[in-house]
Order: sequence, then C-alpha cells, then structure tokens
Amino acid sequence: MADICRLYGVSRDTARRDIVKLTEQGAAIRTHGGIALPDIKNQILAYRERLQAYSEEKIQIGAKALSLIKDNGCYFFNASTTISCMVRQMKVSANIFTQSLDVAELLSGDAQSSVHLFGGTFHQRNRFSFPSTASNKSNGYTLMPLSWCCRTNR
Repeated sequence: MADICRLYGVSRDTARRDIVKLTEQGAAIRTHGGIALPDIKNQILAYRERLQAYSEEKIQIGAKALSLIKDNGCYFFNASTTISCMVRQMKVSANIFTQSLDVAELLSGDAQSSVHLFGGTFHQRNRFSFPSTASNKSNGYTLMPLSWCCRTNR
C-alpha cells in the first residue's frame, strides 16, 4: 500500500478506494498490502479464440486500417487477428510479407497481391512461424510494418 501511495502521490484512503473500485470491476485482485492482476487477465488466448473475441470491433478497425495500405506498397503483416480482419476486406495490390499462415491463406486467392511467407518453426497454437535456422529475407524490399493488438476489458 505504501508503494502505491508513494508511486501515485495519493493518500492511503484514496489508494484504498481505488483498489476497491479496481477489484469490483474485476481489473485486479486484492492482496495483502496491495493488488495484483488476476491470472485470467494474464492469459493470451489461442489465435482461433482471439479471432472470435471482439470480432465486430476488429472488423471496424481493419476497415479503418485499409486507408494505410497503398497500392503496390510493401508491407509486413503480423499474425494478429485484427490484421486478418483487415486482410479479408483488402482490395489493393501490394507485396505482403508475413509469418502468419492465416494471412497467407486469406491472400492466396487474391491475384492482385504477391504474398511472401517467412519460414521457420510453426507455432500451432497461434498459427505463425518464427525463425529457426531459416533465413527470413525480404529480397531487398523496404517493408512497412502493420500490426495491431486489441485488448480491452468488458
């Protein structure tokens, strides 16, 4: 409690009231002398589970993100589910580099874009590859990274 008061420059009463609010909202759990994040908040869901969570919001963010994609540009798309929602709506021609099996699959039917899938060891739970001994070259392209992470407390 003393650390919270010192860190945020608040009284013990203010800290106590804030802790009560955070625990009531489920954003924290009370511990002896302070608070901690609940274990459930620390879990990162598997890709397929994340794809279902907040899907309407991800579709809207994906639609807005399309304004950043320029025709014939070179981009790196990560394995985020929000990027997948954007790719489903994409209608521009671009050079896409990704380590995401899902992004590559979604773009596989798009004759306009060229897709470069980075190799490596496949992470099954989150559906992306990460470098092992494989060389991940972008063939001299300068890539514009595009990634989002959507995390909210409902």
